[in-house]
Amino acid sequence: LGHRGAVQCVAWAPDGRSLATGAQDGTVFLWEAASFERTQALRGHKDWIVDIAFTPDGRRLATCSNDKPVRLWDPRTALMTGILEQHQGAV
Repeated sequence: LGHRGAVQCVAWAPDGRSLATGAQDGTVFLWEAASFERTQALRGHKDWIVDIAFTPDGRRLATCSNDKPVRLWDPRTALMTGILEQHQGAV
């Protein structure tokens, strides 16, 4: 049920109820903090996740990877809401 590669980064949601983990397999998982149950899987990166961050209100999640783009997500729906692709190297 977890990542297929080593976890590289972790971020707590501002409300403390959930956390996000990013891994070498290019996936980001969202977890309910109280039960450690996985609630969402965010897929779209093609390389290691190197950092993740929630917005202060918890309504968006930014992920960056060695594949260059920064992706923006709605953590409630697991839908990608934006992508920043102008980077020349890994972010």
